[in-house]
Amino acid sequence: MIDSPSHMIRQLFGFDHGTVTNANQVHPIREQYPELVGENGISNAAKQNWQRTDWIPIGIIVLFLVSMIVFFGYYKPAARLAKTNADIARISAAFDQRVNQINSMANQLDQFVIDNALPRELQSAVSISRNAVNALAQAKPNEQTIAQRFEAEAKFKQLSEQIIQNRDLAVYGELSELPDDFTDKDVINRGVKTLELVEQWGDRLSSTEREAADLLDIFNNKLMPKRKMELRNSILTEWQDAHNSLLQNWKQLKDLEISLAARAEAIKAANVRQEEIKQAALERQREYERAQAEREALRPKPVKQIRRQQPVNQPKPKQQRKPKKQLSELERRKRAASKLID
Repeated sequence: MIDSPSHMIRQLFGFDHGTVTNANQVHPIREQYPELVGENGISNAAKQNWQRTDWIPIGIIVLFLVSMIVFFGYYKPAARLAKTNADIARISAAFDQRVNQINSMANQLDQFVIDNALPRELQSAVSISRNAVNALAQAKPNEQTIAQRFEAEAKFKQLSEQIIQNRDLAVYGELSELPDDFTDKDVINRGVKTLELVEQWGDRLSSTEREAADLLDIFNNKLMPKRKMELRNSILTEWQDAHNSLLQNWKQLKDLEISLAARAEAIKAANVRQEEIKQAALERQREYERAQAEREALRPKPVKQIRRQQPVNQPKPKQQRKPKKQLSELERRKRAASKLID
């Protein structure tokens, strides 16, 4: 009976447990090719030593795989998924509470500006923070928003095919082309690069390119996981980022509240100083008037002549004419001579 090839190989290398190879019993192939397989077979003691030493690297590999499984959460996915969902619920509730708190504070600051007659330009800073908070509240991370990113990416890929056909990047000095075995990712990257070059060099975007640019803002540089656990972890990460941004807006409003209070106090102090200056000026005016009155009182009054009052119905006495002076004869002649001379 002819031995099978596997049986012959086991006998050749000494792995056949029913055969003990030694110097007296050698396989024919080992005799013909001793330089290839060695002159002697492998003893049972050597086999046992090899089996023991092989367990060390195998154990290290198994331990590494188990630790990786436990570390990444695949060993108990249900428990880790429940923990992630609970964290998302907690941070979303805290987010909503902080949004309401910020909006209430913004309304109070607006009323504070009006009540203290502060410049209306200060309300614009409050409006900027309020608008930023409202934008964060409207863009809450959830599975629907991430699904919209995948839809936007698929639509962008279709538009990128049209953009690549209609726009030759050689006009911008770009000579690289899509590879022969290109993928959807290559098409998307080519479309993104085309839009960047067009905007960089100030060319006008076509209607297709404008639509693609709007879609690019939805999914570009955003987390887009596909597995359930990765999806929930991504949502939790985006919630944490949104909450950190919300806290920054809260801090800005607190700083603005402090600055508005300080400015109102400064304006109030300035008004008090102006009122004190005004009152001091009025007091000085009153002191001057009192001193003037005292000087007038000390000045001697002139004696007034008392005029006799005449009766109302009594006629005024007639003035008597003075009697004419009698001229002498000589004076009459002199006057007559002077008239003739004139």
